[in-house]
Amino acid sequence: MKAKKRKNRKKKSGSNSLLLMRRLAAGLYRSRMVRTGIAILVVLLLLRGAYALIDRAFTVMEVEVIGNRYVSDSEVVRLMKVRKGTGLLSLDGEKALERLSLSPWLKEVRLRKELPHRLVVWVKEDEPVAILKRKGRLFLINSEGTPLESLKETVSFLPVISLRSNVKGTLKEAIRLARVIRERHFFENRDVRIIAASPEEITLMVDKLPIKIGKGRYEQKLSRLVALEERVLRREIPVQYIDLRFAKRVIVMPEKGK
Repeated sequence: MKAKKRKNRKKKSGSNSLLLMRRLAAGLYRSRMVRTGIAILVVLLLLRGAYALIDRAFTVMEVEVIGNRYVSDSEVVRLMKVRKGTGLLSLDGEKALERLSLSPWLKEVRLRKELPHRLVVWVKEDEPVAILKRKGRLFLINSEGTPLESLKETVSFLPVISLRSNVKGTLKEAIRLARVIRERHFFENRDVRIIAASPEEITLMVDKLPIKIGKGRYEQKLSRLVALEERVLRREIPVQYIDLRFAKRVIVMPEKGK
């Protein structure tokens, strides 16, 4: 019996020693993990501090806008919400581009950071093709009919479109005519208005002279009109209206009694 007790005591002491060693190892492992975690935290804090110092050293002091004609430099900067002193490295370019895309004028935008203090913005703007008169208000519109900006008065280099109905395709045809007038430089520095009642009933007003233009073949019709107008002016014929809707003939209606 005594021998068995001694053996049991030896087993218990051995198991206690093993348990103690395990606890010591676990403690050492935890302390090592804690030390490693603290070291990583210190390194991260140092890196963050260094980044903040570098970011403060490279701040936005100049913004150069390239490619803009209609949107001013100050408006581009305002849309981006970038101020002088903003950290160039921490500047979120994606958010700046998202803000710029809210402007209907800007079709494409690119940014480039140039250390130490310069931000370059390239823009590609949309082109106005006409002024749309709707419910007593004036809007600059692009080739798709999207309003770019509201106006208080007309400008001489763009035709004014007045819609007389909501028939589908009417505005589209009026814009096609306006694009030809603008791109081919017809009637420069003259008062030009497009009255659109339907896609087939489009009348062009040039200095109060009505020209029934109809639908399609606008460049051909306008070229004929320019040549015809010169002959009419030379003969000093008072004209009530001109009709260009027919392919093989032109109707010039003189004023009544003249």
